[in-house]
Amino acid sequence: MDYESERTRKLGCWDGVDACTGPINKWTTNDNTSSFEPDDDYCNFLITIGFGEGCSSDVRSFWQKTIKENYQGDDGRRRARMAAINLRERDGLHGRLFD
Repeated sequence: MDYESERTRKLGCWDGVDACTGPINKWTTNDNTSSFEPDDDYCNFLITIGFGEGCSSDVRSFWQKTIKENYQGDDGRRRARMAAINLRERDGLHGRLFD
């Protein structure tokens, strides 16, 4: 078993850096984000990596709603950002220094 490295990305495996850097950058702010909720693209990204492209619309709808409810407001944005950093960096610390 290998970790998610440049070698595995070259083999066509999942690219956490490419998938997560955009949302992390978008969610890195000192501004209050009381109206925050993850967008459909990010929700669908999580659902697809968890259940696959062919998951049923009922499953997708349930998880879109659940993810948006769980990651609301400024606290939700911070938690979503940390979760995305964990996916991208797999336990590296540099991305967490901002908070």
